[in-house]
Amino acid sequence: VTLAGAYVENGDVYANDHCLSDMDIVFWLYYVGDNFFEWDMLHTLMQTTTVLPNPKAAFRTRNKFYAHTKIRNAGVPTADFCAFAAADAEAMAEKLADWGDVVLKPVHGDFGHGICKVSNKRAFVDTIAYAQSFSREPLDIFCERFEKNDITKWISATVIDGDVVFGYRKRPTSFVEGWKVYDAGRIGGNADHVDPEPVREIAAAAAEALGCDIVGFDLILSERHEDYIIVDENTLPGMYADCFDAAGKGSLADHLARMVLKRIGE
Repeated sequence: VTLAGAYVENGDVYANDHCLSDMDIVFWLYYVGDNFFEWDMLHTLMQTTTVLPNPKAAFRTRNKFYAHTKIRNAGVPTADFCAFAAADAEAMAEKLADWGDVVLKPVHGDFGHGICKVSNKRAFVDTIAYAQSFSREPLDIFCERFEKNDITKWISATVIDGDVVFGYRKRPTSFVEGWKVYDAGRIGGNADHVDPEPVREIAAAAAEALGCDIVGFDLILSERHEDYIIVDENTLPGMYADCFDAAGKGSLADHLARMVLKRIGE
């Protein structure tokens, strides 16, 4: 189901002339983005029926700062990160000086849009000041410590109902400047199946910490840590048919059916 055109009447949610609130389970899986009306509809619907995937967990996890914090506090490795007010950029440039390169990220970003790497204090401060110049409201800034890594070791893991169903790796043509994935058209794809075993434990623990029924994680093999760390969370992860086939654990439909049937049996 999609919630475009939905409405609430006396506490019940309606879509396409059907009362969704009367159903035992409502399943949704599509890109909502920053459409807060549809998020409100999903959250309202949760008051009267079971909604899959859990929209509250998905909504919170779209915030990179929230997701990184939740994961890190659960003992799961992420890139070092920091959040602060744009007005404090000068002071933070000093505090983060030992980080070296810093990656500035939109907290609700996707497909690599708006992510930039800065290599010195002046660039750090000026980039933040430039962003602030477009807003009359004070901005909050989220950034990560850039970790050197080999993009040929990059793994994204797709997790459905706690099961790491497969891993995949974006092809070199998806990377810009040799360090970040960027998809100008936000269309996805250009990926190949890889064994998720090196990141299975990390991805499963992160999904549990976030409470997400469906989620994906981008992980890099950090040269400094000599281990995998999470650098991004995706509430609409890669769902590539060839990767499901290569994993040999069933199709997307099989995994979703098992998740729904499990909830019905609870």
